[in-house]
Amino acid sequence: MRLRPRAIPLVALVLGACLASSVAVAAPLTSSPRHGVAHSAAQRPLRATAAATQRVFYLSGNVADARGAVRSLSGLATVMVNADGSYNGALTLTGSRPMTASVAGFVGPTGMSLVANAGAKSLSVLAMPVVEPLGNAAAGGPTTTAGNEFRGTLTSGATGAGDVTVIDTSILREYSFAAHIAAGPHTGTNLNGGLFITADRFGELRGYFVRDADGALFPLLSGVLTGSKTGNQMLVHIDLTGADILGQTSFNTVPHIVGVATAGTTFISNQIAYKGTFTGPSPADHGTWLSSPPEH
Repeated sequence: MRLRPRAIPLVALVLGACLASSVAVAAPLTSSPRHGVAHSAAQRPLRATAAATQRVFYLSGNVADARGAVRSLSGLATVMVNADGSYNGALTLTGSRPMTASVAGFVGPTGMSLVANAGAKSLSVLAMPVVEPLGNAAAGGPTTTAGNEFRGTLTSGATGAGDVTVIDTSILREYSFAAHIAAGPHTGTNLNGGLFITADRFGELRGYFVRDADGALFPLLSGVLTGSKTGNQMLVHIDLTGADILGQTSFNTVPHIVGVATAGTTFISNQIAYKGTFTGPSPADHGTWLSSPPEH
């Protein structure tokens, strides 16, 4: 197994299955000069001007329709924020076949709004600022989420509603991820990529996984990081479909990676890393994985 080079946060927002039926397929993938992740030519990072600043947000939550069906929602948005807080940018659907749509809104000290339009369908977010300590803050970086995290409500069309969290990707940290399937239907397969995550003061993880092979983004459904000392653990649950329907889709038919790893200093010379076992992408697949934090 290999550990991938550093540096990625992706450039576009992913809105789950809510928009899947009405957005157009993205252009061929290219490499982002900012993060190194493949993304569509139509969504290359926008150029900042004296009056506008580029920001990249990660959005995650869920929405229930009029029949009570709940769908997960996760993704990224690259937007240009003007001096007055207004912004516009682009969206990209998660998974191996990204799709595009437009997004606009406002972000500032009082909160954040977002409206996504894809054909006749729309999605809107109203969120308030949240300040909480970061459990895995980078050395010299921010120690809280002040100005970089918002929580609120998500509305889809006239009937769908749910909750949502929006995080500026500047506070996410990239952990390498290298996995090898040793037994099961996909024996011999390697899965390499980057985990872009932040931990709260309790060690609960939020973020996403970017696959090296094609730059596809997949949501981290849950995770825990108990610390960075030898003997501490990392647990991850990655949804490889990119559009999991919570409560509706059986785990037996949807590709997931569920892994647990223990920290140590012998896996990589002179560095803390996490090594352990996982199940996935099918329930019969099993293997080992290795992850290391950004610092060496």
